[in-house]
Amino acid sequence: MGIDLHTLRLTGGRAAAEWAMEQENWAIIGTKQDFNQDIHKLTGALRKLGRAVHMVCLRSTRLENIDLNAHETIEDIDSQVDVIILLGDLDHWDLVSRISQRMQWYGDIKIIWSQSEMNDERWVSEMYDYGIAVVDNCPIETIMGFQP
Repeated sequence: MGIDLHTLRLTGGRAAAEWAMEQENWAIIGTKQDFNQDIHKLTGALRKLGRAVHMVCLRSTRLENIDLNAHETIEDIDSQVDVIILLGDLDHWDLVSRISQRMQWYGDIKIIWSQSEMNDERWVSEMYDYGIAVVDNCPIETIMGFQP
């Protein structure tokens, strides 16, 4: 299925979220405190669907008490990334240069799914300028049918 960003933008987050669920390669970005034990439910659910899942732990690559290896930046992932999930209270603007760099190198990101309400239309518009749809205010648990 092709993506029409204009249509996705007008229909809201749910259409983009459903389209994201069809994608194969995922990256989850957060800080160390965002990667708690509940992350296993999310990564397990995605892997059960046959999705490749990469973790990006900003400011730390070691996740204690969680058996997951993480990259330090999204640029460190040397394979396809279709969907990015943003966890926690990240500064979305701090990620723009990294997302921009990733798009220049690979051009692979199709959807960014924020798990917190960002209320920043300018940031969303910036992502659309890169050709990336944004899911906001639509918890992934709603689409996938599980509770963290």
